[in-house]
Amino acid sequence: MNKNLLLSLILLTIFIASCAPIEDLERGFIGDRAPEVIDAFTGTKGIELYLEQPQAIITFPGETISFPVRVSNEGRFDTTITLYVSGYDESLMRYTQKQQRIDLKGKKSAGAEEAIPGEETIIYFETEPVELVGTSLSQNTVVTACFPYETELTYGVCVDRNANRICDLTQPTNRPLGSGQGAPVAINSITSVARGPSAGKTRITYSIKFSQADTMNNARVVDKDKLEDACQGKKLDERLDFDTIYIDEVRLGRDIDLECPAISGNRPLNLKYTDTLTCYAEITYENTDYTSGLFIKASYGFMKSVTQPITIQALIT
Repeated sequence: MNKNLLLSLILLTIFIASCAPIEDLERGFIGDRAPEVIDAFTGTKGIELYLEQPQAIITFPGETISFPVRVSNEGRFDTTITLYVSGYDESLMRYTQKQQRIDLKGKKSAGAEEAIPGEETIIYFETEPVELVGTSLSQNTVVTACFPYETELTYGVCVDRNANRICDLTQPTNRPLGSGQGAPVAINSITSVARGPSAGKTRITYSIKFSQADTMNNARVVDKDKLEDACQGKKLDERLDFDTIYIDEVRLGRDIDLECPAISGNRPLNLKYTDTLTCYAEITYENTDYTSGLFIKASYGFMKSVTQPITIQALIT
């Protein structure tokens, strides 16, 4: 290639890049603006807490404190969040509101290539004039968010009606399970096995593995019926009340509800002891297979916290 022509092309590329908006360059786009892709159906977060003033707050006797916390719904589901403050000496500090409640919508799909981010807001925690007797004292405040949440997944499967262990059709394309489902509890894997036929039926068994995907900021799964007690610091049964999820539905296609013996009678699944749910359906034996969607829905309570550093400084006299 002619050296002058090559140099001209290089200069032209630099010129185009220099005219592109900064946010486009950061995404690797040059020229026409490309949309930022947000997938509403993946991710491993629900509600997130961010300290807007993470450095220590220094205050003096007689002064009031006000600090902001940003609350963001980064998952798929709309929910109501209750925020509690704890960890401080109430004889020295009294918050005007020890509990605040807000509603935030989750991210939503807006088309094949984009989504609408979830809602967020800033909540302020304010005290009455603080007190102090003696030397300076740390009064760090823990802000705990408690909220119900859900995990949903529709997963394309090939239904092996003839139980030959080899599906006759191409397996449907799915999002990678490792990327989560837009919730803090994730479905990590789905496997199936077909057996039969027996009495004209093929039994197809699905093994569905769950995990707590969000483990940041003291995150914990809690029985949704014990959520308020957990966040108020009441004593719960560590074996039974935490790491507990409810399986609301496991369905193949539109109308085949699967049998899941481990959760019969609305019993919850405790991830501490077993993270895999086994369910089965009996399908009329046929020589041909078909593709369908395996729908799974789980519900649970979730809690996580952040700590605002606070020091009451003694007055120098």
